[in-house]
Amino acid sequence: MGTARYLAIYPKAVNVTRQGLLQTERAFDTATHQPFDVPRSTFGDQLRAAEDHEALFNVIGRDFYVRLPCYSRAFPGKDLGGTEFRLRKRPLAVDFDTVTTIESPRWNAFDAELTAAWQGFMEASLDHRTKATDPHAYRERIQDHVLSIAYYWFQLMPLSRGSAMVGLLSILGLSLAADMETTARIPRDLLPL
Repeated sequence: MGTARYLAIYPKAVNVTRQGLLQTERAFDTATHQPFDVPRSTFGDQLRAAEDHEALFNVIGRDFYVRLPCYSRAFPGKDLGGTEFRLRKRPLAVDFDTVTTIESPRWNAFDAELTAAWQGFMEASLDHRTKATDPHAYRERIQDHVLSIAYYWFQLMPLSRGSAMVGLLSILGLSLAADMETTARIPRDLLPL
């Protein structure tokens, strides 16, 4: 997170990690990937008081990660497993990394999710009757599918500027393909430099 392009999201990442620990009351061991309990009754006050990643690490006392949920739309109720925030002790400091796991079962689950979102986009974009009679409903349906494709891509992709650009271009390209031009800029506080 010390990389310049991620520094702008550091406070949000610390907060998301804290909230993940408080809401799920569990973390995963970095070496074994086994979950362990982090009960609010024991750790809640310390976690809420932790202001940075090193303080969070000191509360837990070992290498760990928090995996955010990423719920399926194609298979309601299924958690595909989202982005992970990992904290690891190093000789001079505590590393704080954002990771997306790339494993075959995960790829297969996201392939099904992205395929369903793509099919939804295609069906919506070919619905010329709704486009003609209710343009607002048409736009909302298209936007829903476009943003679903982007959301699942962002949850799956390797974290790099190139793959992030693919996600952004998907939003812009699919929107243009459906005759919806994007004119707004990404808010500065949401776009790390």
